[in-house]
Amino acid sequence: MLRGRFATALVTVLAVIRLASWLWRDGDGPTDQAPAPADNTPAASVVPVRPATGDAAGSPDGALSPDVGTDSLADGKPADPMRSQLEDVASAYREASRYPAWSQPLQADDWDRLHPRAFVPRETPLDGYPQVTASIELERYLVDVSMPVAVRVVVASPSPAASAVSVSLLGPQGRTGSIALAAQPPGSGLQVFSGVIPASVLAAVGEGEAGIAAMLAMTNGEAVTITSQLKVYVPEARLLYLGTPYVDGATLVIPAHFEVAQPGYYRVRANLFEQENERPVAHLSDAFMLDAQNRSGLLRVHAETLRAMQAPGPYLLTDFDITRSPARPGDKTGYGSSAKPAFPLTGFSLDSYSDEPFVDEASQQRQQFLDKLSGQQGGQ
Repeated sequence: MLRGRFATALVTVLAVIRLASWLWRDGDGPTDQAPAPADNTPAASVVPVRPATGDAAGSPDGALSPDVGTDSLADGKPADPMRSQLEDVASAYREASRYPAWSQPLQADDWDRLHPRAFVPRETPLDGYPQVTASIELERYLVDVSMPVAVRVVVASPSPAASAVSVSLLGPQGRTGSIALAAQPPGSGLQVFSGVIPASVLAAVGEGEAGIAAMLAMTNGEAVTITSQLKVYVPEARLLYLGTPYVDGATLVIPAHFEVAQPGYYRVRANLFEQENERPVAHLSDAFMLDAQNRSGLLRVHAETLRAMQAPGPYLLTDFDITRSPARPGDKTGYGSSAKPAFPLTGFSLDSYSDEPFVDEASQQRQQFLDKLSGQQGGQ
C-alpha cells in the first residue's frame, strides 16, 4: 500500500529534488545539483504520499509549471496547492529514512517484490470463437535451464471449448517436441490444463529469449495456437545454503554461501517472512563480490525494520532474485539461482538488538531541505 501511494507522486518528488540545485545556487549551499543517491538511501518505494495534483505533478519531465508560484518557493514558503503536497513528501521521507535500502518493511500488497521474475499472463481472444479466451501461465518468466518449470493453459468460455492442450518451446537452438498437458476438472467457466516443462527440454531450447506455443484442440475438431515468451538462462551463481544468523549491534546478519561459475558483483534480493504464519516482514537487498576464492556474502536485516513489523522470528527467507551486474560495456546481466526455494532461519528477541536508529547523512541532508521547502523547520 505504501509503495502504491508513493507512485502517484513520484514526479513531484523529482521536481522537488531539481528545485534543490536552483535554491542552493542562490546561496543555500555550495553545490549546483542535488546529492547523488547513496546505497543506503531509503528506497522511494515505501513512501506514502497523497495523489499528485496540479501541473507540477503532471509535467512529463518533472519540472514546475510557471503558474505554481516559484517565487514563494524561493522564500522557503511554498504556495498552495504545492505546500500540502511538499509537507506530505517531507513527512513521508522522514518515515522512509528510518529504514536502509537493504532492509525495507515488506507489505502484503507489494506485488512486484513478492513475485520476482514474475510471468504476467495475457488473455488472448480466440478468432472464430466468440466469448472464448485462452492464456499461458508460467510460474516465472526467467527460467533456470537446469530446473523444470510448471506451466498452465487456462481457457475461459461459457461452456467447455478445448478437448486437449499441448505446449512446445522455440528458442535459439530450435523447436522442441510437444508436451501434453493434463486436463483439470472444469469449473466456473474455466478449463485448466497443467504440466511441467522438464529441464532437458529447456536445455534443448538453449539460453536466451524463447517462445512458448500452446496448441489447443477445440471440441469442434479445429486447432488453435496461442503464444507467449520466457527467458532461459544458465545460472552463473547458485545459493547453496545459509549460515547461522547472528546479531551484530542493530543488525541481523545472515551468511549466504554460493557456488560460483562466473565471478562478478552480485546483487541478492529476497523476502523475509515469519515462519509460523508466513506474514511478510522485510525485503532484503545486498550486493557483494563473488568468485572462486570468495564464495559467500552477507544479507542483513535492520532491527528498526524488525521492530516496525513486530517480528522476532523464527523466519523463512524466500523469493530469491540473484543478478550479476555487467562487468564492462557490452556485457550482459547474468542471473543466479537458489538450490532451494526457501530456507528457515532462527530469530532473536527484539531486545537482543541495540537501540541505535539507522542514520544516513545524505538522507538527513535531503530531509533538511524538504523540511525547509515545506515550511516544517526542524521536522514534525
